[in-house]
Parts: sequence; structure tokens; C-alpha cells
Amino acid sequence: GKAVIMPTVNDQAANWQLIVGPYSVDSQEGGGVGYTFEATVGADKWYLDMLHMNSGLSLGQTYPSGTSIGTSVAGHIHMTMGKNLSQTPVAGTNTDCDPNWLPSDFVCK
Repeated sequence: GKAVIMPTVNDQAANWQLIVGPYSVDSQEGGGVGYTFEATVGADKWYLDMLHMNSGLSLGQTYPSGTSIGTSVAGHIHMTMGKNLSQTPVAGTNTDCDPNWLPSDFVCK
């Protein structure tokens, strides 16, 4: 039930646009929903994927760094950031294994 706050990138404020979601997260995997956001900071395009949330965000809307966007449904939120991905990410597809995601997932070889 803790607040989920949108992050900065390298200490710079970002405007995070919701590009994917919500998508369901199975209850045996922690429950809640997931969202994927995109922001441009300088010349780089950043992506942020967050899971285990309780929120009513709107696709296409922008959420600035520091904005509370919902609450956690588990004792934690999983998040992964990517930089300059080769394709727009779609949860549960091969885009999850783009090498420009920061390492976090065990499903990619």
C-alpha cells in the first residue's frame, strides 16, 4: 500500500508517458497490474516497466518525475529500466530480452 513515485534519470527530471498497460500480473507472481512508460532525456529514450501496482493510470498520459502514480499491492514494486531499446516493449514478448534493458530478469538467455 505504499506510494509509487516516478523516478528521475541520472538526476534529471523526466516526463514519463504511459505506453503499455495496464496488464495483469498473476496472483501467484505477486498480483496487481503492470505498466510501461517512455521518456526522452537528452538524446536518449528511456523505458520503465513497473509491476505489482494498484492504479488507474490512463494510456498516453504523461507523469513527471516525483509524481505519485498509485500504490503497491505487494510489499514491493518490481521495476526495470531500459535505454534506447530496439523496439517498443510489449510485456511478455521477446522485447523483454532487449540487451538495452538493465539486467534484472532470469528469463533471458
